[in-house]
Amino acid sequence: MTSEALLACFASVEAGETDSALATAESIPVWTLLDALDYDRMVEFAERYAEFFQQWIPRVRPEERLAAANAVSGHYVTALVHLDDAYGISAALVSDGLRSAVREIDETLANFWVFADGPDAGVEASVVERFVEYRKVLAAMDFSPH
Repeated sequence: MTSEALLACFASVEAGETDSALATAESIPVWTLLDALDYDRMVEFAERYAEFFQQWIPRVRPEERLAAANAVSGHYVTALVHLDDAYGISAALVSDGLRSAVREIDETLANFWVFADGPDAGVEASVVERFVEYRKVLAAMDFSPH
């Protein structure tokens, strides 16, 4: 099923049917899709792949978004480099991935107190306090590419 889905996804991208490609991509594991990308096809259909990437990356699960954005950014500086603002688009996708990753980390840190609460706590209160401080640092970070 995955190989059929990949073929359908890439055919939709290349036909300019981004909505169809995005719908199909939902059934494909992120790394399967990324590993199947063909450099020459991306060069030939650069604008269409760029449009797909810009709409697909924000839909990738938050815990995978930064890695996917990093992988796609490599294509913007190679196969898609001739497109207007390729580096800027790539930076924006990676920045969004960073913000998504920080939100995930912040949420994990915010809930870490559970491990210090209760009669058989596995974490000392000082660890939770340290994590509260980390959240403050994360909140102060600006990942805007501009």
